[in-house]
Amino acid sequence: MRLLMAVLCSASFALAANAQAIDVRSGQHDGFVRLIIDLPERVEVKVENWREEAVITLPGQEFTFETSRVFDRISRDRVRDVIGEEEAAKLRVSLGCNCSVSTFWHGKSLLVLDVRDTDTVFPSIADRAPPASQDDMPVASAATEEERQPNQRLTIRQGSLSLAASLAKRQLKPESDVQEEAANAEQPSVLEETDPAEPLASEVREHLVKQLSRAATQGLISPRSQITPPTTAQVAETVPEEVTEPVSSTTAGHINLRAQSSIDRDFLAVLEEGMRGHSANVCVDGAVLDVGSWGSDSPFAQQVGPLRKDLIGEFDQVNLDAVADLTRLYLYFGFGAEARHTLSLVEDLSDNRDIYLALSAIMEDGHASNLALANQLHCDGPAALWAILSYETLPQDTQINKDAALRAFDALPRQLRSHLGPSLSRRFLDAGDPQTAENVIRILNRLEETVTAEADLVEAEIDLADGENAKAVEGLEAVVETNTEISAKALIELIDTSLKSENAVSYDHAILAGAYLQQNRGGELERDLARVYLIGLAASGAFDQSYEERLRLASSLPPELLQEVDSDVLNQLTQSADEITFLRHVFVSSNEERSRLNATASNAAATRLVDLGFADAARPFIEQETRGRLERERKILRAKISLMEGRPKQAEADLLDVEGDDAELLRAKARGIAGDHLAAADTYAELGDRENSMRQAWLAEDWTRLLQAEESALSSGAALALLNESNAQETENEGQDGSSDRVLSMNRGLIQQSSAARETIEDVLVFNPSPEAE
Repeated sequence: MRLLMAVLCSASFALAANAQAIDVRSGQHDGFVRLIIDLPERVEVKVENWREEAVITLPGQEFTFETSRVFDRISRDRVRDVIGEEEAAKLRVSLGCNCSVSTFWHGKSLLVLDVRDTDTVFPSIADRAPPASQDDMPVASAATEEERQPNQRLTIRQGSLSLAASLAKRQLKPESDVQEEAANAEQPSVLEETDPAEPLASEVREHLVKQLSRAATQGLISPRSQITPPTTAQVAETVPEEVTEPVSSTTAGHINLRAQSSIDRDFLAVLEEGMRGHSANVCVDGAVLDVGSWGSDSPFAQQVGPLRKDLIGEFDQVNLDAVADLTRLYLYFGFGAEARHTLSLVEDLSDNRDIYLALSAIMEDGHASNLALANQLHCDGPAALWAILSYETLPQDTQINKDAALRAFDALPRQLRSHLGPSLSRRFLDAGDPQTAENVIRILNRLEETVTAEADLVEAEIDLADGENAKAVEGLEAVVETNTEISAKALIELIDTSLKSENAVSYDHAILAGAYLQQNRGGELERDLARVYLIGLAASGAFDQSYEERLRLASSLPPELLQEVDSDVLNQLTQSADEITFLRHVFVSSNEERSRLNATASNAAATRLVDLGFADAARPFIEQETRGRLERERKILRAKISLMEGRPKQAEADLLDVEGDDAELLRAKARGIAGDHLAAADTYAELGDRENSMRQAWLAEDWTRLLQAEESALSSGAALALLNESNAQETENEGQDGSSDRVLSMNRGLIQQSSAARETIEDVLVFNPSPEAE
């Protein structure tokens, strides 16, 4: 029922439906012309090549071709005319060269025609065999003629069934049945005795399904069965010569239709843009990019005046030649914005419009966003130069004709060399080619008028890349002193260079960075200027001023920049400040501020606090875990702090999974403090620290090990201790024996040893003094 209502609503405008009109689009390429026909689906194609023309036929189809815009993109040199015949799906391409037309399909339904030069000599169309006579040709019936003429007006006689009633009666038979009935029916020019639904059902059905398909494509309705949408890869599929296929949609079942929406038109625009571009394997002719010939040394006003006067011709029509000449003149003088505005006066200037737009973007923005020149890096002549300049960053692993680019750059007029030279040199420098970057600077240095502060800045950057820091600093300082627009950027690089080389930053340079910061608030250099200003103050020794300015600017700086500044300023404070200044600023920082610092700065500050004996103040800097080498440093610091706090067991826990002599040394200390002197002695011995090993052995009363000590005091003391133990055992045995003579003899021996024992004890005390003596 719903379908029937939809048919009734569509019937009023279905009566006047025309055969589907197919746009023929075009594109000019180097060596050939391309025509594309966007069909709903793939169909049979026949191509006849003649000397004067080529005929493309789609047998059995009822398409008409819209060719009004074919020559918007191409000239009439190779293709003189393109004519679509109304009585059949036939397209005639009139040729102005000895060419052939070849076809291929792209994707599901995009028919591509290429008109190329050929050595084959085709016969003339006049030599074609004559068509069959009228007697031999079948006579078309009126019904057949009406089927071919959907625009013919149909008159419905009163008393016959209405269209709605007929459709309801037939219950919308399948299209194939309706077509078969229509083909077999004998219909007069005015429908009097036949069902009026028969010649219209197919047309109404086709129109209805097309509208439903378009609505489904736009997401306005949903089908009952799940239809898998095209994937991104299918949408982005391309053919050689950068031809992009528009998206097509088909309905399920026996009807295979194409629904086109505004989204499809956008893809067609992309297709059109790709057709206008140049092939990835074809280089732009050098004459097209001969910018040096687009102007002269005459004053700018004398050259631009006549061209601006000629922009508008008779009847207020834009003079296309004047637009092209004025655009080229603006580009000759480096006025990208003006050239872009001039191009906007007309929708289409020529096949070089995209190239002119790319050049204007290079002049104004420093690079081009469109791809008109992006595939010219390998080319000879000026194409390579402009392709390099069109990139913001040169691609890696791509062939670049650097010699051709340098030759083309050297041939540019002086004002363009001065304007584009620094950008060109920086492209090569950023790509890791300082030698070519230096060659560009040499070309600029040949003439004094082409040397600019920006060129001097790039030259200093080249020196930095070559490791000549002292020469680079001199060049950067010279650029800063020019007090030009580029001076702020040079100052940033100058302070950064001093910081990286761990040299002191001039206080005057730091203050100048603050002045430039005020001048560039809201600009692209604001963040870098704020960074070098605050860190530069600290590096110059003005720690108090740096922290004061940090508090003043904190509300206007993003969190990630504050973290970087706080970390670098703390590094400068840790490395350069005296103890009082260091402790004063460290103690006033909050735990939240400490948690935002990077691991390098936190570890350095904690290390200095530990060395100064401030364990409690050091711990907050290293509480958070990090990774790699910095985390190992933190574990070592945590163990030291635990030892300072008298927690040897915690110190060993802090050192879990940490290897190395420094970790073993801390373990030995922890074991010694914990009273495990034998283990500590063994650890010290493994580390080769014999002195501390012997000390721990003395505390452990390991007299046997001490007998091997190199220090005579320890070995003598160990011997004395062993002797005392032996004498004590003998005294015990003698007491049990009860012989007075043996006891007297033993006592006499002890008296004789007492003098040597006192000397040994004195030596031991000297070697291992008590804490009070220390």
